[in-house]
Amino acid sequence: MFLQQNRLPVDKRWMFITIALCLVLNYQTRAQKVFELMQDDHVDVKQLEYVGKKYFQNRDKGRGSGYKLFMRRLYWAKRNAGSDGRVISAAQVLNELQKFQESWAQKSTSKKQRSSGWKELGPFNWTLTQSWNPGLGRIISIAVEPTQQNIIYAGSPGGGIWKSTNAGQSWQPLGDRMLNMSIWSIAIDPNNVNTVFIGNEAGQIMKSTNGGSSWTEIYRVSGRPRRILIHPQSKHIFIGTTRGLYRSFNSGKSFERVFSFGIEDIEFKPGNPNIVYACGRRFFKSTNGGASFQRVFSIIRETRMKMAVTPANPDLVYVVQRHGRGFGYLYRSSNSGDNFSVQSDHNTISDKQVYFTQAERDMAIAVSDTDADEVHVGGMNYSRSLDGGVSFTTLAAWNAPNDPSYIHADIEVLQYINGNIYAGTDGGIFRSRNQGNSMDDLTQGGLAVRQYYRIGGAATDANMIVGGAQDNGTNIMSGADRSFKEWLGADGMECFIDHQNKNIVYGSVQNGIRLYKSIDGGYSYDTIPRPAGFTGEWVIPFAMDPLDNRKIYVGYKNLYRHNNGGNNGSWQNITQNINIGGNLTEIAIAASNNNYIYITNGGKLWRTKNGRSSNPTWVEVSGFSGSVNYVTVDPNNPERVAIAAAGAGVYISVNAGTTWTNIRRNLPNISAQCIVFDDTPSNGLYVGMQSGVYYTNDNLSQWEPFSTNLPRVLISELEIHY
Repeated sequence: MFLQQNRLPVDKRWMFITIALCLVLNYQTRAQKVFELMQDDHVDVKQLEYVGKKYFQNRDKGRGSGYKLFMRRLYWAKRNAGSDGRVISAAQVLNELQKFQESWAQKSTSKKQRSSGWKELGPFNWTLTQSWNPGLGRIISIAVEPTQQNIIYAGSPGGGIWKSTNAGQSWQPLGDRMLNMSIWSIAIDPNNVNTVFIGNEAGQIMKSTNGGSSWTEIYRVSGRPRRILIHPQSKHIFIGTTRGLYRSFNSGKSFERVFSFGIEDIEFKPGNPNIVYACGRRFFKSTNGGASFQRVFSIIRETRMKMAVTPANPDLVYVVQRHGRGFGYLYRSSNSGDNFSVQSDHNTISDKQVYFTQAERDMAIAVSDTDADEVHVGGMNYSRSLDGGVSFTTLAAWNAPNDPSYIHADIEVLQYINGNIYAGTDGGIFRSRNQGNSMDDLTQGGLAVRQYYRIGGAATDANMIVGGAQDNGTNIMSGADRSFKEWLGADGMECFIDHQNKNIVYGSVQNGIRLYKSIDGGYSYDTIPRPAGFTGEWVIPFAMDPLDNRKIYVGYKNLYRHNNGGNNGSWQNITQNINIGGNLTEIAIAASNNNYIYITNGGKLWRTKNGRSSNPTWVEVSGFSGSVNYVTVDPNNPERVAIAAAGAGVYISVNAGTTWTNIRRNLPNISAQCIVFDDTPSNGLYVGMQSGVYYTNDNLSQWEPFSTNLPRVLISELEIHY
């Protein structure tokens, strides 16, 4: 027997290697492009959608793929797009709100804000029933007074700045009247605990000299401020943003931009603040107190990184870096950042040791201040190394809420402060006093920062509401004490309560990949089979017929109706005779005549006047601009309909959508998120926007603020209990 070996000529082998390398680089370039567009707060929405969907077209969309982050970003980008097709940036929103406030303040005393009497209902803590990853809400920035550790500040992306003066036993909000409440960085002056600096999504750097009781804007940076670092003597301040590094050499009286590379982590060398480290996708070092920086090239890969230093060995610097969307590399420098070596990487560390799934957003590192070999990292799970990052052990899994070391998934912040570890996660702020062996959930003291997509009230009980929230599933408020229980995990989306039987609750998760139903008020759940296993929009339309509680509707690429509450029988496609051209985004059914149904796909809207039939007649209506964010129908008139649209559009029709009138009037030039009619003779109309609620009726020529006692948060849904 003979064996013939066919060998490629040398030049062809090089050609093969070159082609393979080009394919890898093309993949990395496309991935990086998607990530960069997702980070751009003024992105062209169509470009984001095209590049992202092309990238994910033939790729895995499961956990760790980044698809969930992309779809979430695309959802909000579409809802917040301006007339130019670009997302209305946080800085633009801030400017528009300031203009509205100034204009309203100039009106006569008779035009003061309409009294609304809002009251916060929570949740202020959570009680586990069926949820597999309970938590309260995202915490992305933390600052702790290091000595006593009684004073703690926590920042939320949308929920504002909060303070505890009793080590996390209770919390109070400090910035409910701020026009931007996404707090990405916090720093306490090391020489004056009452002096605090924060950075928000709009680039505002704000300062308080009275422990957060009041705030003053001192500067605006470009990009999202990810880190504020204050010199031990308070004279120098550094700010790292997604678009550069800023510094002040006069305690914040003035700032200058050092360079334009994105920086999200900055540290002084312990005991020597003349040495300053900064990193984003590159690592930099200064030996003259930040007057100049040099790049350190021993970390050659240009992907996101974060770092940690320790007084236990001031010469050490640890860096964690992503690879794709997972854990990539753990570097250590033993000579103050002059050069680095790899302690471990994605080839030597398994997912059972370190589990990152979206490291472009959730990645953190901290080092013990007494043991330089004790390294903690967080991503999807939370892990610890006792040998300087060579090996790791998982201490907490994201879906094990009964474990003593449980912390919520998606860890964005880790700080090791005088023996205690603090973690900021998508479910709240956690603390360990024993090297991570167990964790205390400090959000249980009333840190109410949950980000709801949708809510649904019980028609038979004003104290019962179900809500679907980002990263924290679906929960249910009930009882005279209005307590909350955690019902579902994942991202909670559209949900509602049977208007005849409050014990029957419906919920959904992202893209409608699961539909749920409870018949005992949320103590258990069953899944409802989806129509043909479809997936839909990030937040799918899901609703109950307002007059017939047996009929439920769900929207994917068509609208489906189930005549028995999802129990027995099958879903019926009732839009088979029209070409929707994509996933449905909104649905509204008239409460006074359930034959009237309105559905949308982006900037398209259809209506039917015989929706109860097996094959309804649908008519596409036009005459408005912008993508439809929400549809509402007058509770007393099925032909009186209003829409909230991206790009500041608010439209009303009195003939079932045949013609429309834009009634935006004096509203801020930002996106209207949701809208609802009341049932009064004057036809009151309420609109929720990127900040605040506004009101008008047939007797008013303008919109009036309706936000007394309401924090200036994004309003994603409005419901009225009659």
